[in-house]
Amino acid sequence: MKKCITTAIIALLCISCETESVIVKSNAQDNLVLNEKLRQKLLRLSQFPTSADNIVDGTSCFALNLPAHVLVNNHEVALESESDYRQVRNLIEMSNTDTDVVSVIFPVEITYRDYTQASISNLAQWQNALSDCDDVQELSCMVLDYPITIKTYKGESGQTNAVTLGSKKALFDLLNDYDNYDTCSIEFPIQFYTPDATTIRVADATQLETLINNYSDSCLTGFEEPENEIQPQTALIAGVWHVSYYYRNTNQTADYAGYNFTFQSNGNITVNGIPGAGSWTISLQNGATYFDFSFSAHALDALEEYWEVTYHNATMIQMKHHSGGGNRYLNLSQN
Repeated sequence: MKKCITTAIIALLCISCETESVIVKSNAQDNLVLNEKLRQKLLRLSQFPTSADNIVDGTSCFALNLPAHVLVNNHEVALESESDYRQVRNLIEMSNTDTDVVSVIFPVEITYRDYTQASISNLAQWQNALSDCDDVQELSCMVLDYPITIKTYKGESGQTNAVTLGSKKALFDLLNDYDNYDTCSIEFPIQFYTPDATTIRVADATQLETLINNYSDSCLTGFEEPENEIQPQTALIAGVWHVSYYYRNTNQTADYAGYNFTFQSNGNITVNGIPGAGSWTISLQNGATYFDFSFSAHALDALEEYWEVTYHNATMIQMKHHSGGGNRYLNLSQN
């Protein structure tokens, strides 16, 4: 049976012939054994992220390990990074009236919120995994600055310890085994990063719990698709671009150093200030956006492909060309 300790416990530990005093705070707010609400929030903050792929697996019980392949309304989609979930969403949004079906192509690997992994070979195993786990969405938009120190006390042995944790997984593992301790408390102050990367110095458990409460909604809505996200063609015609990465069997990015591209809304491309040096078109296929480039200069012939946009924002566009001789990759970055 656990004991409620109302005073600070002071123990002397002999480590390498040196004496260290470890003070373990045991009031109800600081003690994560007793403060279940804060403990559960810290578990969600430190768990393996499982929600980014919910549009595919429909659960926060586990995450689908990438790469993987899925069928979306009978269209196969290759998932190589989280940005590829956009292709799944595009296919689903192509019609507002149909019944959308997303199915995983087996075998796949999954990772649970406690960082354990499993191999799934068929639909029956997939359904068993769904029915036998905790559907808890992480609070990954907030971050603690590691390492942090947790002080623990075990009443039966009278053992106190100061444990330095260097990662989210280490914190999750310790908190997940909280019933091994009578007292478990964080050594403050610690650094806390908000969703917009603002750093806050946290002085005690009360302040930490308040911060988590204040920003939890930001984490939960962070997985929703923004309605006003910039479209790839809108990004392309804004500003001047250069090749920041080109891969065809080997990294050939250096071949395009010094080339600057301006993509005009009429389909023309200006290269290094020379108008009409190329042209571009856009098309949508199976929910994915494709760019087709053409250039007058032979030095740019390798860029004349049918490029699938795999990720984009206002300042970067990542593309891939599917080829029987091996995929090619092209990244454009804004100057």
